[in-house]
Amino acid sequence: MARKKFRFRRIKRLLSVLLFLAMFLGAGLLLPTFAHMTAETSIVQSLPDAQNLVEQGRKFYEAQRFADAVTSWQQAISAFKAKGDQLKQAMTLGNLSLAYQQLGQSTEAEGAIAQSLNILQTAQNTKERSQILAQALDIQGRLQLAQSKAQDALNTWQQAVDIYAKIGDENALIRNRINQAQALQALGLYRQAQKTLCESTQLLQNQPNSPLKVTALRSLGNVLRVTGNLEASRQGNLETSPQCYLKTSRQILQQSLEIAYSLPDKQPVADVLLSLGNTARSEQKIPDAIEFYRQAANAATSPSIRIDAQINQLKLLLESKQITAVQALLPQIQTQIGDLPPSRTAIYARINFAETLTQLRQNTNTDTPSWVDIAQLVSSAVQQAKSLQDRRTESYALGVLGSLYEETQQWSDAQNLTQQALFMASAIDAKDIAYRWQWQLGRLLKARGDIKGAVATYEQAVNTLQSLRYDLVAINPEVQFSFREKVEPVYRQLVELLLQPPYQGGAGGYPVKKIS
Repeated sequence: MARKKFRFRRIKRLLSVLLFLAMFLGAGLLLPTFAHMTAETSIVQSLPDAQNLVEQGRKFYEAQRFADAVTSWQQAISAFKAKGDQLKQAMTLGNLSLAYQQLGQSTEAEGAIAQSLNILQTAQNTKERSQILAQALDIQGRLQLAQSKAQDALNTWQQAVDIYAKIGDENALIRNRINQAQALQALGLYRQAQKTLCESTQLLQNQPNSPLKVTALRSLGNVLRVTGNLEASRQGNLETSPQCYLKTSRQILQQSLEIAYSLPDKQPVADVLLSLGNTARSEQKIPDAIEFYRQAANAATSPSIRIDAQINQLKLLLESKQITAVQALLPQIQTQIGDLPPSRTAIYARINFAETLTQLRQNTNTDTPSWVDIAQLVSSAVQQAKSLQDRRTESYALGVLGSLYEETQQWSDAQNLTQQALFMASAIDAKDIAYRWQWQLGRLLKARGDIKGAVATYEQAVNTLQSLRYDLVAINPEVQFSFREKVEPVYRQLVELLLQPPYQGGAGGYPVKKIS
């Protein structure tokens, strides 16, 4: 009797947490705006070797070859140190921290930015030193936000704002405020985040059209969407309130789009169209979302953005059962995806495409593409992540590959891959994907009849989710899946396991398919 009461209390507690998370997770995630690169953007043949290495690292970074960027910048730092050039050494250490952050190496990232700040503390107080110090603080704030230290990030970015204000760098100040808005959202201060972005757009209102103005407006439009508030808050007197308070997410994004169209570089057009597609999807205006994604794909100058838009379009076509359109779009994506240069974006494109192909097979009972083809697509993503030394994306790719083996009932291989993915995610403290592999491992243990082990693993997933509930909006959303859809089954399935007699339970009824 006591055991039944204990089990009931556990289930009741889990259901309470589930209801809380269902409300909290409705907000979605905000695409981050990161501190800009501090390396110089031009190069001439006469520049010294150290500066050439800085430029080479910048190019690697922009190509998402982060490990190569680390190597170049480490060499540049040694050269600057030998020459006694403290400011360029500090600047390059800041860039090095950015690359380490991308690789999920937070300890190394902390060490690099700490070195940069220490050097700057003793450097002569000049305008150039102030500029580099503010940029280093921007980078430190980004690291703190990634570590779920939102208040620390906010404090750090506010220090940088004071410096930018003193040296009169208004554009850097606005970029910083866009970053601050992310920290405010992570703290649950959505109204303040909206206010910060609104003020930033007001500061830019009378300036010439620029990529920064596009970014500020797009960020504000995204805030209105991801907080679940598709119409802007109507605060204060309608006659005196800034116009950005009185517009919907779509209206703000349309304004951003008009500015993007006026710029020579057309890539921001595709970025905004992608955001408009996401907003239309949130509004459940699926035909509009499909059209925005189609336009984004056509406007994209970046192959990775084009494929992202096409995959989003493909998912909606599949969800709305437009199978003829799905079959027409598939070959376009398949042709392009193999040509993407190795990068984190290319890896996630492959994974997202593979997951969509899996849904196609499950929902339409088609045998094309084969499970072998889908598995090979994910395997190539794993290999790319390994070559880039990108542990976060490697973890995600391994876990998705494990889910394919789960789908085909190859339990041993599925469990091995899932455990590798979980170990890697835990090593870099990536809780937002670790819970998914804990859940997957729990399902596999259940399928193999280990109910006790399954319950223990499900409970680990629950604990991970509970540790995430206050900082979900600070998570880097490179792993694009719906938390609402993915979280609720974890609790529900754990409740079902707890209601079963110990060490009993079925295998889950998986279809028998083989990857051979």
